[in-house]
Amino acid sequence: MLNFKVFSRQNIEQYQSKNSWCLISIRDPGSNIVSINTDNLISSIYLDFYDLDQSIPGMKNCKMIDKFDAIKIIEMVEEFKHVCNTFCINCEAGESRSSGVAAALSKIYNKNDDVYFQSYCPNRLVYRTILSVAFDMDL
Repeated sequence: MLNFKVFSRQNIEQYQSKNSWCLISIRDPGSNIVSINTDNLISSIYLDFYDLDQSIPGMKNCKMIDKFDAIKIIEMVEEFKHVCNTFCINCEAGESRSSGVAAALSKIYNKNDDVYFQSYCPNRLVYRTILSVAFDMDL
């Protein structure tokens, strides 16, 4: 079983692990990347998209998650799931985008996403986009 942990920016910057781990880091476009302790870090990806679940009329260039972001996330898990069972996922507050990713990945790989919907407010667009891409990839 894979372990998908949700973090805020502040908490991931303080995270330490004695075990191997991978990082999926989400930030607002133009924000600085997180500063992390790289001990036992196997791999990391950094994604830029806003915490939106629908476009806002009149606002241009509001980058939301897209299928290319979802592909990067799934490809990372697929590549490292045999050498790393802990995937840490962070966004700014650790409530919506990161829990949307964690919920979708948990649904795909562990067949259960309940804990994320009970404890967080997963971004529904993030969740649906990742599940849709996984379905297209026949996972």
